[in-house]
Amino acid sequence: MAEKGKPIRLMDIALVILLVVSIIISALSYQAIIGLGPISGPTGVLEVSSITIPPVKLGRSSIITAIITNPSDVEATREFSCIFNGTVIGSKNVTLGPKASTTINFSTTVSEVGTYRVSIGAMSADLVVRGYTFALMAKDMGCDWWLAYIGAGKWYLESKGHNVVIGNPEYNEAKANSILKTWAANPDIDAAIISGMGVEAIVGGIRSMTNAGKLVIITNCEAGYVPEVPFSIMFDSFWGGKTAAQKIVDELKERYGEPKGTVILSICDPANPDLNERAEGYRSVFRQYPNIEVHEISAPIDRVAGAKTQCTTLLRTLSKVDAIGSVEYEGTMGCLAALEGEGKLLPIGDPNHVILTCIDGGPGPVNDALAAGEIDLVIDQPVMAYNALAGYYAIKILKGEDVKFTVGQVISAEDVDIKYTVPGTGITEPGTTWAPATVINATEKYGHVKIGTSALLLTKESLADPALWSNVAAIKDVTGWGF
Repeated sequence: MAEKGKPIRLMDIALVILLVVSIIISALSYQAIIGLGPISGPTGVLEVSSITIPPVKLGRSSIITAIITNPSDVEATREFSCIFNGTVIGSKNVTLGPKASTTINFSTTVSEVGTYRVSIGAMSADLVVRGYTFALMAKDMGCDWWLAYIGAGKWYLESKGHNVVIGNPEYNEAKANSILKTWAANPDIDAAIISGMGVEAIVGGIRSMTNAGKLVIITNCEAGYVPEVPFSIMFDSFWGGKTAAQKIVDELKERYGEPKGTVILSICDPANPDLNERAEGYRSVFRQYPNIEVHEISAPIDRVAGAKTQCTTLLRTLSKVDAIGSVEYEGTMGCLAALEGEGKLLPIGDPNHVILTCIDGGPGPVNDALAAGEIDLVIDQPVMAYNALAGYYAIKILKGEDVKFTVGQVISAEDVDIKYTVPGTGITEPGTTWAPATVINATEKYGHVKIGTSALLLTKESLADPALWSNVAAIKDVTGWGF
């Protein structure tokens, strides 16, 4: 019996060992399962499927729209941040059910023209901020001064990302009004910077623009009473005439020991309010001296030829002409031609020198006569600054900024950003000779305040300044103005 039981006991032992091992393995497996926790089911992930950003004009709010989708089979939640040019401008939490979609919006307003990168989630798009469209109009485009006047505005505005269109009325008031009315009907044009043309001559055209909700700023020459215009910009014409007249008085005192003599005053165009102010500046000084005899000439149509003819007549009929004052460039050219024709264009220091002061320098006869010492004083307008300064403030107004001026306010070159480079020259304009500018009360006469800039008293030495408008014109006459 004993021999027969031994195999049974070995088998029992083997079964017991097998059972113990199974229990241990089961226990370890159970502990492993308990440690791992519950097994995860499907998870949801939200995605950005598109970003839409319509182009917008400067100063207007940009709306950024993103479509968010949930491609999974379960509900999901996620926070989305809008990153504009590297900066977070807003965040939104989105919860979506399976296979659902929605839109989220962000908004921002940009202060400069340009293209900016916007990112939401893993997607990006460009926000394009477009510039305004400005219309520029001179009285004419037939001489370098007016080309510089237009060029200065065009180059400054384009340097800031804006568009420019140009109108040329060719000294024709009816054509100027027609141009303004056409611009008023053009939805793409936001503002106009223009020179006035005679007393009230283009007020109708200006009001067509303002009635259409478009901004108009006047530079160089007033247009009459237009309170719809917020301000004008030009140099202080009355000051210019006074300064030029005082130079004549000083030279007459030096010559005769007292202010006396015969003076020709070329007033050019009596219908031009700006030229009238210059002429009145001359007169205000001469009236103080009863021994100064003044003979006025005017040539509103053909200014150079008309001034030459009338000045020549006086040079021949008056016993002696001691001095000539001229309120404008073309009139000065005519007077220089008359003096030369009569053999009286003599340098300063010659006992028979005719004292000559004028407003507006320029390439050709005027600057040449100054360089030769035949002109006693030239007051040069800062033409390269007028429309840049106007553009600077116009951009602010169109952006919705509050632009206000107080009478007596002084504007320095450091107060405004109006620098630009003249294409093809490397010359930086407008320099600083326009500053300081002073806000003048012109509301009674013109319906708005006037920013009166400073002016440059030209000398032989300053003729070499590359930023002088006449030197820019000398280059552009060769290379082309580009418009």
